[in-house]
Amino acid sequence: MRNDRRALIPAFVLIAAASAPAVAQQTATFHHSGQPMSIEAPAEWRAGAWQGDPGVYEVSAPDGAVRALLWFTLTENGAHGYLRKMLGMKPLEPTGEPVRTTIGGREAWRAVATGTEQGDENVTETFAVVGVDIGTPAGGNYVLQVWCPSGQATEFGPLIESIVSSLRVDRAAG
Repeated sequence: MRNDRRALIPAFVLIAAASAPAVAQQTATFHHSGQPMSIEAPAEWRAGAWQGDPGVYEVSAPDGAVRALLWFTLTENGAHGYLRKMLGMKPLEPTGEPVRTTIGGREAWRAVATGTEQGDENVTETFAVVGVDIGTPAGGNYVLQVWCPSGQATEFGPLIESIVSSLRVDRAAG
């Protein structure tokens, strides 16, 4: 019998197709019920008012491994100042300096920190703060806070990055 290399090509194609990554997870847009802000997250996640503060909107994985909080705050601090203040008030250690960026077409400040959040220990947390001029001397900030267990930060990193990148604040807001 003669070996025909052309016969091996379909076998390699089948092996490659079987080992290809699964189709991307379906996402949904989760809108804060009282603020003009939203994020994209996996469609099977749950969302609703956060325990103890109806002004905070929580979107979380079914097992609670990844949690995202969204809220608005009136403050005299701009986005950078508010982010620094928030990091200073929590039992977290920033992994670097806050970074100015653009999210959803708006200027934002981001930071990553590790520590404890809302009773969850050893978490890695990403913050994004978008400042807006709402016509008051104080102004305001839209805040997104996403965290997961630090031991799974590498695994969840792309998902968290996509959630942070999906943050939208409606153009009518400042």
